[in-house]
Amino acid sequence: MAKTTEKITMKLSQKREGEHIFWKSRQWNNDLPSYFVLSNYPANEQLVSNDLTGMLIQNAIFKLGGGSVTVGNLFSKSVGKASEKILREAYTDNSMDELITTALKNDYIIIAIGSLTDKSEIARFRLRTFLERLFDQEANDRIQVLVAQDTKEPAHPLSRFVRGFGLNWQLESVDSVGLYERIIKQMSSAKIRIHLPID
Repeated sequence: MAKTTEKITMKLSQKREGEHIFWKSRQWNNDLPSYFVLSNYPANEQLVSNDLTGMLIQNAIFKLGGGSVTVGNLFSKSVGKASEKILREAYTDNSMDELITTALKNDYIIIAIGSLTDKSEIARFRLRTFLERLFDQEANDRIQVLVAQDTKEPAHPLSRFVRGFGLNWQLESVDSVGLYERIIKQMSSAKIRIHLPID
């Protein structure tokens, strides 16, 4: 059998403002569908270097038949241990505009933030705003949620309930997961109200 050398050109890009990173993009085939994956926050600032979450996302999108993936950050600043105080300062005034504009340029939009909204009122506010603005653009049918294969609960790429099934992501529609309704219910029942400006 003859030896062959396979080559591929990957285009890397990211949008940032100082220490805030709005998204990172990797494109390997512009003839295939493009994906926008919403994650929690950036793990590193280097364009070429990819953290474990980023690698898992890229490999899963490749397995889905995608030709590019843009990983957007619900919070644009890297954080250590997330708290309401830290998350309150972890995004810029224009970050939501950047997320929406970039997400709408893609064929598919995947929510992959796991249970962060169960723990954080600010995260719920941010995700609610993200979803409502996509709904306003009639992008509902392009949005999917990464879920755990056994419980169908929203999941993060690092979750053992996702990684345990390799690169076979289980994706469900926002409606079938009831994600938006869940956020509204959590926000209305919160004991402490957090007043935040809308992006």
